[in-house]
Amino acid sequence: MEGQPTDSSPGERFILLEPLCEDPWEALWLGRDRETGARVVIRWPGPETLAQPEVLRDLLARYRTEYVATHDLQDLRVVSAIALESTGDGQQRLVAQYVPGQTLRDRLATRGALTPEEAILLAADVAQAIAVLAHRG
Repeated sequence: MEGQPTDSSPGERFILLEPLCEDPWEALWLGRDRETGARVVIRWPGPETLAQPEVLRDLLARYRTEYVATHDLQDLRVVSAIALESTGDGQQRLVAQYVPGQTLRDRLATRGALTPEEAILLAADVAQAIAVLAHRG
């Protein structure tokens, strides 16, 4: 698959298990951390992004920002980045905690609009997550 990093090196810390979402712009895979055994999410630029240097630069900058903002952060409302790495083939990957469950998009598609109470709770969680990140700098 074009744009997919390889797991040919037994020394690599993270291994790919299965795709979670794949589109031409960014791949999102479930993986495993060989050091801890934990499930992780591994993201990397897709072929469309790789073909457009400006888009690639912006995505890699976003990876760096996400890594700096969330690395080792211990808060249930924020997915923590674990690693920002270059693979042996030069591919850049962002590795983060895996949090099982539905995306908001999936939730809306399966059950429809949020109730006012659900929307308020969600907004409060998002606001608290932003506050945690803002406090961190």
